[in-house]
Amino acid sequence: MQRPCLADQEPVTRHIAVLVAVQNVRVGIEPNVCSRPEADVLCYKQTENGGIMFKKVRLLIPFSLTIFAVGVLVGNFTRIAGVAEAQSSDRVFELRTYTAHPGRLEELHARFGDHTIQLFERHGMTNIGYFRPQDSPLADNTLIYLLAHDSRAAAEASWAGFRADSDWERAAAESRRNGRLVESVESVFLGPTDYSEMR
Repeated sequence: MQRPCLADQEPVTRHIAVLVAVQNVRVGIEPNVCSRPEADVLCYKQTENGGIMFKKVRLLIPFSLTIFAVGVLVGNFTRIAGVAEAQSSDRVFELRTYTAHPGRLEELHARFGDHTIQLFERHGMTNIGYFRPQDSPLADNTLIYLLAHDSRAAAEASWAGFRADSDWERAAAESRRNGRLVESVESVFLGPTDYSEMR
């Protein structure tokens, strides 16, 4: 039975049919030869030694190479633009270390988890990470965390807004019913090096 010409198939069907036809040639089944020389498909016949000889090849290689080149250019442009933006940014990081009063560290963690980090975001700070030291004596009384600010000026404005927030005042007062949680706070502002992936 004569199989339909690949040129008469829909594009997706045509591509699938080409793959099937090539596989058929491998196993010795006579392929169908396209009767339409103007068709944008692959027409071929089997050679005596079982290989494939193509009568006409109009592959999508030039188109694919063009798409690949455009993709590379766009990717490089995006990366360069991102680096330039990062280098011109005034963004700063703030590393803060809290030392809790004896026996109050878990209460401090609870206050941060339930209230503080959400209020930081409300006032424009970015929460980067919160950490517990693994070794004593710091493991028993220390919380360390990292924030990001758009600039030093933005950090000052954010902290001022945070401290004046009525939700923070209520959360702080509630946590201090049995005394203050924090014994001391250390804050260090940081800027990234030129080889830092975090900026």
